Amino acid sequence: DIVSNCVLSDAYATMAKIAAVLGKDADVQKYQKRHEDHNALIHKTYFDEKDNSYASCSQTDLIYPMLVGATPEQQIKDVEATLFRITEKKHDGHLCTGLVGIPVMTQWATREGKTDFIYSMLKKREYPGYLFMIDNGATLTWEMWEGSRSQIHNCFNGIGTWFYQALAGLAPDENAPGYRHMTICPQLVEGIDWVKISKDTPYGMVDLKWEKSGHSFAIEVTLPFGTSATVVLPDGTKVWLNKGSSLHYAGSFDGQVRKVTLDGEGFFDVTKDVRRPFVVEAGDMAVKVLGTSFTVSSYDDNLINVYLKEGSISASVPGNEAVVLKPNEAISYDQRDGSVHKFFENASDHTSWTGGKMEFVNKSFDEIIRCLEHWYCVHITCNDKS
Repeated sequence: DIVSNCVLSDAYATMAKIAAVLGKDADVQKYQKRHEDHNALIHKTYFDEKDNSYASCSQTDLIYPMLVGATPEQQIKDVEATLFRITEKKHDGHLCTGLVGIPVMTQWATREGKTDFIYSMLKKREYPGYLFMIDNGATLTWEMWEGSRSQIHNCFNGIGTWFYQALAGLAPDENAPGYRHMTICPQLVEGIDWVKISKDTPYGMVDLKWEKSGHSFAIEVTLPFGTSATVVLPDGTKVWLNKGSSLHYAGSFDGQVRKVTLDGEGFFDVTKDVRRPFVVEAGDMAVKVLGTSFTVSSYDDNLINVYLKEGSISASVPGNEAVVLKPNEAISYDQRDGSVHKFFENASDHTSWTGGKMEFVNKSFDEIIRCLEHWYCVHITCNDKS
């Protein structure tokens, strides 16, 4: 049936990825072609042009071909419309799937940002649904929606990934597995005002919480050492957070200023908005921009460094006039004595970590040691520095 064929399509895609990791280029092409050919066969065999539906027109049958890429791009909107229509009219806005379909649905909805669709079904208190279980005394998920069999089962636990990856916005990066790098992009939904999660990773705990009120939005992210993350803010600005860093934003992105507080190191790719400057606060330093890309490093309790890659920024510290930087210029601020030093520096030398690499150009041995200590959260002793 269509589900089995979608599983096979997904398996071909996974085999192509495995082959790429192993450096087997011929196998990458072989399995990628099988994936594409099988997707074409799925669409040809099961798609009904009259109804813009697949197979039995169940939620799983409609979603799975879109998830594996079998639905041609020009027909995705029509299939989505069918899905939303049958969910509302045929299923009265309820979930109508099971063990296999729940993770398929949540994976697709997370990828496509269909948060309202999932949340509208989760709010239903009638059968079938998670609140129906809870209202009838469930403390764990049941095997069957009506509770007729095992009441300590894992059949419907696939919904858990949606809470972490969509609502909280924390998603792993398969190119840097094990949460060595992650993406943080909360999917906001009307009716949920805050989310707080902790995720235990091989590197330590990731803490994330966000809260919204009216037009105001606040997010706090803290990463363990050995990891990095790309954080997407409400205005589209992207922030690459380095190991052991934390980012805090509290305010309104509809207001006059966009402001974040950084502890650690971050590379900012700021969405341009001439009406609303973007301000990064690190210690006593404030960096003001309109739209540009730059790195702020405040790991050291005393030194704060800013490296400009593109655009222009204005850096200000107490007791000093604002310093304007051009591309490949940098500023170092010593909070102990208030001294400010402006100098030329290739900004790209300070962004390699955003791609999971550590590159050292014209760095002293001591600087390299300090960087390694920060990255791995260890103390390195060198007996012979020569």
